[in-house]
Amino acid sequence: MLSLRPSIRLKIVFSFLVIVSVIIAIFTFTSYFRTINALQMETRKHGTAILKTFTQMGTAYIFENDYITFLDNANELIEDSDILLVTVMDTTGRVWISTDQHVSGIIKFDEFYQNVISSTKTNHRKTSYNSQKVMEFVNPVTALGKVIYLLKIDISLKTIENQATERIKDILLICIGMIFFSVLLGIYMSKLLTDPLKNLVKGTKEISQGNLNYKINVTSSDEIGILTQSFNKMTDTLKTESYKRQLAEKKSQLSRDELEIRVEKRTAELKKQIKKRAADKENYHKLMEASPVPIAVYDMKGDTIYINPAFTRTFGWTLEELQGKKINYVPEDALPKTLQMIDLIKKGKSYHEFETHRYNKKREILDVIISFDVWRGQNGVPKGSVVIYHDVTRRKQLEAQLLQSRKMEAMGTLAGGIAHDFNNILSAIFSYSHLAEQHIEHPEQAKCHIGQIIKGAQRAADLVQQILAFSRQTEYKKQTLQLYSMVKETIKLLRSSIPASIEIKENIVSRAMVTADPSQIHQVIMNLCTNAYHAMREKGGILTVELTQIEMSEQNALPDSNLLSGNFIKLEVKDTGHGMDQKTLEKAFDLYFTTKDVGKGTGFGLALVQAIVEKHDGYVKAYSTPGKGSSFNIYLPITEAKPGHGILKQEKKKPLNRGTEKIMLVDDEEDIRTATRDFLKELGYHVTSFPNGVQAFQEFKKDPGRFDLIITDMTMPQMEGDELSARMLNIRKNLPIILCTGYSENFTKTEAIEMGIRKYLQKPVLITKLAALIRDVLDEK
Repeated sequence: MLSLRPSIRLKIVFSFLVIVSVIIAIFTFTSYFRTINALQMETRKHGTAILKTFTQMGTAYIFENDYITFLDNANELIEDSDILLVTVMDTTGRVWISTDQHVSGIIKFDEFYQNVISSTKTNHRKTSYNSQKVMEFVNPVTALGKVIYLLKIDISLKTIENQATERIKDILLICIGMIFFSVLLGIYMSKLLTDPLKNLVKGTKEISQGNLNYKINVTSSDEIGILTQSFNKMTDTLKTESYKRQLAEKKSQLSRDELEIRVEKRTAELKKQIKKRAADKENYHKLMEASPVPIAVYDMKGDTIYINPAFTRTFGWTLEELQGKKINYVPEDALPKTLQMIDLIKKGKSYHEFETHRYNKKREILDVIISFDVWRGQNGVPKGSVVIYHDVTRRKQLEAQLLQSRKMEAMGTLAGGIAHDFNNILSAIFSYSHLAEQHIEHPEQAKCHIGQIIKGAQRAADLVQQILAFSRQTEYKKQTLQLYSMVKETIKLLRSSIPASIEIKENIVSRAMVTADPSQIHQVIMNLCTNAYHAMREKGGILTVELTQIEMSEQNALPDSNLLSGNFIKLEVKDTGHGMDQKTLEKAFDLYFTTKDVGKGTGFGLALVQAIVEKHDGYVKAYSTPGKGSSFNIYLPITEAKPGHGILKQEKKKPLNRGTEKIMLVDDEEDIRTATRDFLKELGYHVTSFPNGVQAFQEFKKDPGRFDLIITDMTMPQMEGDELSARMLNIRKNLPIILCTGYSENFTKTEAIEMGIRKYLQKPVLITKLAALIRDVLDEK
């Protein structure tokens, strides 16, 4: 017995140990593989759900080429998850988008990818990425039955492996304990042999089958009882672990549900935004198409993106002709202001209602009023401009007709003032003529009187030019000039004609250049100074003339003007006269409005001033207070160009040009004909004069080569100067002709030059100027 007891005990212990070990091993590997399979199954479900979410979310962005938004949303969704990589590729393996910037180029397709493309179904497999084991999911995205691109996500299996490893560790610890207790139990079982072993075997079977609620009855307090209690504890431990695993699975499920909710919410928001944008775009397009006003949309480079039908009706171009191109329809005179508008657009600013010109497709010039604003992208950066054009060509024509009509109406009212001015001029000429006659033996005094006669004649000529400028549209000859010397010269002329009771103060500091017609600007200065003088001639006062330079910006711009930001020259003429109330000031620039009595002046100075300033892209502003005087401010844009030739430049006296050529002189005014003939004879010319065109032409036909030069008046009885010139030129093509005219509406300087006439002069003509001009024409040969 003694020799058999250890052997039996060992056999029982060993047998029990073997059985327990086998059971534990089976349980361990079964649990491990079940856990692995369960986690992998969850991973496949999770990966399939995520892949579906990415497909739903990303399709809109990918088809709109909005890869940045897709990547932002993808990075947000994969943050703090097991997803390692999201890749979008075409059916050739070329990568479009990837959350890993190192994944690019073309991915070589194996049989797995070919099966996905051919089956057009989602598929998965185990593979590796960056030395990590991953579960790769690939979903083909189709349209019209054709695979457009593949969406691939790689989910790390590291978490699964970690969980399985932790589970093995726990099981191994439990196994060690179970082995220990199995040894003790085997020793105990060797004593009890039967029932306790049966209970343990049964309990072990129940546990191996997964019945963790089974309890082995403890029948004793010895080793078998302890082993039984250990088994029961092991069951409790396994049950606890199972419960924890279930909680983890529930938590994981909640996370997945929360993620799905967030994805669904975000997807719904994106769908709503897309629908809203589509609706806004459609409404915007309908509004543009239905607008009767021309509208054009440009990008920041100035290329045309869109024009509406009204633009085509007005300018002639279609969208197909202009899309993606620049329109060359800006006239040269409108280019500087247009460039300023482009600068504002580049700065993201808008502008409303500035008047300019544009060509249409037929190269006809249209008057337009333009307003524009910038349009921006989602990040607020300017992407282009929307420009609205108002065609005011017809309105301008009607305004011109109305203006001309009102001018003609005003001429009757102004007749008394014109007569008054002419009578004053003629009175001065008569007076100085008598004085010159009385002092004929005193050359210095006579020369002074004759100078006053010439000055009066010049004033009369200027008055005639003002009347012509007011009654019809005169031609403007803009050039770059310096107002500094012009204003200085004007003040110098004013000092001799303004009474001593009026003091002249000046602050002429700016030497900036402007682009303007010299004669018109001179008329503006004279009209403003004359008005100021008239306001103070009864009681005297102070006439102040200032010429300064200011910089106009959006902050200090005049509220009722359309002046752009930039540098301007400011001419201010102030007086201390009787002033005007607000009602009078509001009408001061009306064409037909005057506060002067009949016979006290022309009364159209301010209307003419405003018309001239506006033609020069400037602005005039008047301020006045009754009893304190008035102030008129003229703003003209400064140019950086070099100055041209001003009209007020003091000319040095030069000796008169002489000659011996034969000249035909034709004029129906005997005084003019005689004075001109005698003057030219004094210079050495052989002059033959005729009182009308008929006699002149008959004499010319006798010998067309007899005369070297023809000087003819325009308006004459029987045959006018243009007809005479035309007939002579038909006979002798290169005949030099100088045509002089007092006023003609039907024959312009341009027509004369085109006909072949060499020079076209406006009367009155200074005899010295005529002498120089004759020499120029004859020397052209």
